[in-house]
Amino acid sequence: MVTEDHHHHELRGRKRYRIEKFISEGTYGKVFLAKDLSNGEDVAIKRLKTAAASAGTSGGGIGGIHFTCIREMKVMKAVHSENVMSLVDVFASINEDEASAEESASTATPRHKQPQLSLVMKFMHCDLKKVLSSRNVTLSLPCIKAMVYQIVSGVKALHDVWFVHRDLSSGNVLCDINTGTLSLTDFGLARQLGQPPPGCFGQSKRSFGGNMTFNVVTLWYRAPELLFESSYYSPAVDIWSIGTLMAEMLPRGERSRPSTVKRRAPLFQVPSEVDLLKAIVELLGTPSEQAWPEASSLPSFHEFAYLPEPDNWPRDMFGDACRESDKLDEFLKSMLMLNPTARPSSAELLKHDYFTLGHPTMASKGEVAKALRPAVGG
Repeated sequence: MVTEDHHHHELRGRKRYRIEKFISEGTYGKVFLAKDLSNGEDVAIKRLKTAAASAGTSGGGIGGIHFTCIREMKVMKAVHSENVMSLVDVFASINEDEASAEESASTATPRHKQPQLSLVMKFMHCDLKKVLSSRNVTLSLPCIKAMVYQIVSGVKALHDVWFVHRDLSSGNVLCDINTGTLSLTDFGLARQLGQPPPGCFGQSKRSFGGNMTFNVVTLWYRAPELLFESSYYSPAVDIWSIGTLMAEMLPRGERSRPSTVKRRAPLFQVPSEVDLLKAIVELLGTPSEQAWPEASSLPSFHEFAYLPEPDNWPRDMFGDACRESDKLDEFLKSMLMLNPTARPSSAELLKHDYFTLGHPTMASKGEVAKALRPAVGG
């Protein structure tokens, strides 16, 4: 008699999963919806391209696996949180269909079939970008609070083990419409932090990752220190990105002034880095020596015509939301400080009065799930 445990043990690697359909293709691999035959659950399988197949990208690889994919696996194995995408399984196999087609089309001596590595992850129904762009989705302030809390929780889980995500965007937050869970994904740009250089300004040793590239983070969510080409930066770049994500989720304007009411939109929807800097300064004011002393020493810093820090930000943009949700304005403003050292940590954000004391209370995950479902026709 074959027991259930024995059956589970026997179903390993490729045989454990049945591909249901193709979902998408990215720079480093293809993603499929699959069925886990050991338990009947849906999973997502990311079949990685070899480093040679993605040779047009930067970064190289090890053993046929691109460095970006190695980073992803490292993060997903190191971080344990429901708000951070984790690895269910990893296996190597040869795609027989593709290999046979390749050999049939070639008259040359058949090449050695190189196994492809496949990453198995929990299946998530959509990303936050799809949710926010859907006209069928209405997000209440309690739902927004619950969703932001999950995003901050995921970021804290990364920061707790010294990782900075460096590419938080609406496309890199996945949503489960059955459970109301949000999980961070796409860790190809993630970096583990280390010790700051000698004399570097006022940050702890856990705040820096050495000489790092500033060309990270999807443009609309990129922090000002990166735009000024700082190579020594902290987890505060992720905090800025959370602020821009939250602003994208909030309803704009005031019902008492219908002309101000607008649909959800990215806070900084601009085509270039120069335009982004201009938009940030127009919204938040000019970086001053008093508020951000280190800014003028950054490689690409340049002077702007003086604009004062606005007195009524963010209430002038999110009037009803700020009025109806206690401490929302303070919470959002704290994440979008020009000076990265003035932004709170992810741990401090979770303890903010916006979450702990503010009205309205946070929505349940069941309520979040119900709000998300129209994004995928559910």
